[in-house]
Amino acid sequence: MNIIINNQVVFNQDEFTLTLVRQPESYIKLQPITSLVLSELLEKSNNTISREELLENIWVGRGYAPSNASLNNSIAAIRKSYYTLTNDELHLKTIPKVGYEFYCDKYIDNNNENEIPDVLENKKESRYSPSAYAYKIMNLLSLFSLVFLSLYFYFESVGFNEFKSKTYSEIEKIGICNIYGYNSFAPKKNFDNNIKKDLNFDECYGAKDGSSVDIYLDFNTQGGKYIFYTTCKNKKGENLEQCMNYKISHSTR
Repeated sequence: MNIIINNQVVFNQDEFTLTLVRQPESYIKLQPITSLVLSELLEKSNNTISREELLENIWVGRGYAPSNASLNNSIAAIRKSYYTLTNDELHLKTIPKVGYEFYCDKYIDNNNENEIPDVLENKKESRYSPSAYAYKIMNLLSLFSLVFLSLYFYFESVGFNEFKSKTYSEIEKIGICNIYGYNSFAPKKNFDNNIKKDLNFDECYGAKDGSSVDIYLDFNTQGGKYIFYTTCKNKKGENLEQCMNYKISHSTR
């Protein structure tokens, strides 16, 4: 008899095998006693079964002395085999001083015991379907990413608008660069020529195509350890500005 567990694994009771539904070449051979334990669990599935009942039905009922160690090993082998094939945990939980709680979706195929049935024809949707769980995780991750990106671009736009709303004073022009100062009432007077040594003005002597570069210097940082400034490139024929923020060490105090 073939029993399909959670639409993932086929349990062949006669051959003591667990076979992956979508990959029939992937299977695990169980010990006969382990196969008997799994059969008993499936018969009492979606319920709690005591250790005494398992020992009585499998060992004592067949004339053998009950063995807790053998039962423990069989339970561990069932869990490991199922996880090895599916990479999913089987809902087979130990209830201390009681027994085991075993829940699964099962489908018994009595029509053709020599072939693995096409469980896709079984229209009942499994609540243990790993694909449904995976889709939920993917949807949650996508939603989280979308929210994160939305917040990121929102705060970026707010920060840039606040920056663009500041009052600037032109300091001087170097090549294609227009240098402005803000956070100061007298930027020209306060502009330390030594700062020019720390700023990178190489791009100010570059393009000759009518492009320009605007450099906005924060005068609040002039006397500190670092200097903060923003560079915005204005390409000819384009309406967009490419702005970057910089923080550099100020070598001269």
